[in-house]
Amino acid sequence: MFRDVLSAVDGITVLPVAAMLIFITLFALMLIWVFRLSRDYIEHARHIPLDDEPVQEPITNRNQE
Repeated sequence: MFRDVLSAVDGITVLPVAAMLIFITLFALMLIWVFRLSRDYIEHARHIPLDDEPVQEPITNRNQE
């Protein structure tokens, strides 16, 4: 049933290619974001679940080495 419906749609072959391009782009952007995080931000985020005290001041995720 689905095969019949999808085969009737014009240009359906473009959708898997577009979905893969969107996935690869988002994955690459997330990798870039993760590798650009500063050590201070990672240490701060690492201790969040264990801290009972409220955060005093926010830490930015910019490289300040």
